[in-house]
Amino acid sequence: MNADHIIAYIFLTLLLIAINRMFLGGIYATIKTLKLEALNKVKDNVYKDDKMSFEILKYCYERRISVSSIVNFVINPGAIVISGIVKLWPLIAKAFSGA
Repeated sequence: MNADHIIAYIFLTLLLIAINRMFLGGIYATIKTLKLEALNKVKDNVYKDDKMSFEILKYCYERRISVSSIVNFVINPGAIVISGIVKLWPLIAKAFSGA
């Protein structure tokens, strides 16, 4: 792989993420709203002393986003960036050295 391939890969990855957000952003917002409404219904049932709703609520709160999943999300694009920097390092060093 040369520098052109890495730059094209990074560009296409970012383009696909942007297209995904553009077309599916409204759907993600709707899903989030529906999840919150359903969670509020479960909370209401917990206050009515429904044991199954309590277990469901407990499960939902245990599945919150953890620090490790955030780190994993950051590491994946970081690998792309680091590999690009390593491949392009001679060009970067030459640009900043002024030679």
